[in-house]
Amino acid sequence: MATTVALTGASGFVGARIAERLVASGLTVRALRHRRPLPAGLDGAVDTVAGGLDDEAALARLVAGVDAVVHCAALLKSPRAAAFHDTNALGVRRLARAALRAPHPPRLLVMSSLAAREPHLSPYARSKHDGEREIEALGDRLRWTVFRPPGVYGPGDRETLPILRWLRRGVAFLPAGGAGRVSLIHVDDLASAALAWVDAETAHGSVYEIDDGRVGGYTWDSILEVAAAELGVSQARIRPPPVALYTVIGVADWFCRLARRTPGVTSWKLRELAHPDWVCRDRRLGRDTGWEPRFDLVSGLRHTVGWYRAAGWL
Repeated sequence: MATTVALTGASGFVGARIAERLVASGLTVRALRHRRPLPAGLDGAVDTVAGGLDDEAALARLVAGVDAVVHCAALLKSPRAAAFHDTNALGVRRLARAALRAPHPPRLLVMSSLAAREPHLSPYARSKHDGEREIEALGDRLRWTVFRPPGVYGPGDRETLPILRWLRRGVAFLPAGGAGRVSLIHVDDLASAALAWVDAETAHGSVYEIDDGRVGGYTWDSILEVAAAELGVSQARIRPPPVALYTVIGVADWFCRLARRTPGVTSWKLRELAHPDWVCRDRRLGRDTGWEPRFDLVSGLRHTVGWYRAAGWL
């Protein structure tokens, strides 16, 4: 059984929740600390190693003597396409090589994304795809596993928050008419899946698509209906034609680049959102580790909205 786990991305939305679950289970956690501080609740609860994914000495210290590594660090937004590859693909390569060089190489779980299934859609999707190729190229030299979660939501998520704020005003935007279907997963379920992987010490050499278990996923309409009901509002659906969306987002991209700011939604992200099939059809992780999701969309959004309100975010 694992007793010590190294973690990257512990200051982020997903990584912080995984860190909390690992600590709560009695494991010793060593986190890579880069630019952002760890959440207050993790102060003193985890050991830290200062450095980034481009710091080979820091990565060597991070993995030294640990039983398993959970890699959550990732670049989600950037105006530069090359930046995604540098962090999301080369970062996996450097971390995997550090693990291989350890006297007793630890197991490695890479948190990828369902976007890796469609690398042509965006630099982010391509970088996640390339990161998976980096780990798969190791073959059986390292005991590795890849998770591909779809959209992740839950307490602390700042990406879902603007959607709910617009809904509260009575407006809901459906990307490209909302014809597609998507799978989702609550952050607590994703964290419990990572813990199940740590405890099981199985499921090596596999890429798992992981969601809340809803067969066929959700339509955008159904997601907005559940969210509106939880907020207690009725919403006007706005289905702008794709050309209008891309024009507006393109102009916003241009202004953000002039101001040297990262836009909230890019044309790349819009292509991802408009893709018709983000449905997970993989149930192997439960078979291989015993993991089961706890939240469906209704209970998950109720939990999330309740947290937003208690925190004063909504």
